[in-house]
This record gives sequence, structure tokens and C-alpha cells, in this order.
Amino acid sequence: MHYKIFFFITAFLTMSGFKLLTKSKWEITEADPTIWIKYCSDMTNITIGKNDLSSKDPLSGQTVTTETALISIAKNFNDVNSSYLRFASYPADPANPGTPEVGDSTFTAEKAKNRTIDVCFTDPSSPFQGGSASLDEAGDSIIGCTILIKKNHKKSAKDFIRTLTHELGHCSGLDHPQETRNAIMSYFSDSDEARLMIDDKMGLVYLFPKAGVDVKEQASFGLSCATK
Repeated sequence: MHYKIFFFITAFLTMSGFKLLTKSKWEITEADPTIWIKYCSDMTNITIGKNDLSSKDPLSGQTVTTETALISIAKNFNDVNSSYLRFASYPADPANPGTPEVGDSTFTAEKAKNRTIDVCFTDPSSPFQGGSASLDEAGDSIIGCTILIKKNHKKSAKDFIRTLTHELGHCSGLDHPQETRNAIMSYFSDSDEARLMIDDKMGLVYLFPKAGVDVKEQASFGLSCATK
């Protein structure tokens, strides 16, 4: 009997799930899918002090800068199968943005006004706060997002990438699914994980499904699309 109770509790705690932060959405489409990420001046050309990423991480063993971290994080989001969301670095010279990567929208300053995520360092008031994300909403549309990351995180590649990935999840529209460990958005995820996990990817596909993808929610304990 005790074994059955333990099995049920364990199964419940490890079920899949994602939650949405808001009913608002970015005004992007599969044909025009890009949101640009813009570092504040205090975050450019910074070398992360220690590469403590796991050996399976794509940046393992490399010198990590804020720029290489952002490129790697954007690729992690962009590679989610069946999701059309694309992240790209805000061009250093908006007047001459260069040729977009395959799959990205063509950059214009006018378009980017309502499609930019600003990322800055901060000294949080709480020692337990590693970062925060604040959505800018107009009606049913998300028109911007501001991410603040603890300055101390520039000492650790894992902390920096994990925190920025988590906060970009919020900017995408994801909340904390505390009934799962299979999400970087969950407070209970493995602390060694720094990248998107299965439930994060499920949420991104739900929010930004490519044509032909069935995202109808199935009733279960773990799969939750509830908003606050």
C-alpha cells in the first residue's frame, strides 16, 4: 500500500506541464516570426567569468561572452520543432542590419518598435532573485519586454544562460509550472539544466504553432494552459 502511494505521488510530481503567463500574444506570424533581443550597454562585450556548463552543453569548454551566450540561447528557442517563434540579436547598426538569418524576419526599426526584448544587468533587492521579466502589453498584444539579470551572474555561464533562458520564456508568454520538474520555467527543475526542457518546448509550440500542428489541449494532471 505504501509503495502505491509513493508511486502515485512521484508520478504526479514528475508529470509534464506548462502554464501561460498572459492571454496577450506577440504580433508575429509564421511568415514574419522574429522578435529581437537587445542588450543594454552594460551587457555588451562581457566575458563570463567561469564556464561551469555541463559537458553536454553546446558551449561546454568554450570562452563564453554575453554575445555568444545570446546567440546560443536564441538558437535553443529557434530549434524547437513545430514552433515558428524566432529570436535574433538586435543589430548593432539598425540602419544597416545586414542580411537576416534563414527563417528570420527582415529587420526594420519600425517593426522592431513592438518586437524588442531589452536585457539589462541589475542589483536586485532580494539576494534570492536572479532575474525578472516585465511584459509591456497593449490590449491583447505584447509589444515589448524588459529583462533584468543579476550582475553577479556574469561570473557563471550556467547562471547567466539559465537565467536569461528562463526570463525569455516569460517574455514569450510562459509562466512557472510548479507541478513539473521538466521545465526551465519551473522552480523545481534540475539546477544543472540551463536550457529549454520538454515542457518549455510544449508551451512554445502551443503559443506559436507552425501550420498543420494540432495544439488542442488534452485534459491531464500535468498539461495545463491556465493563466494567472
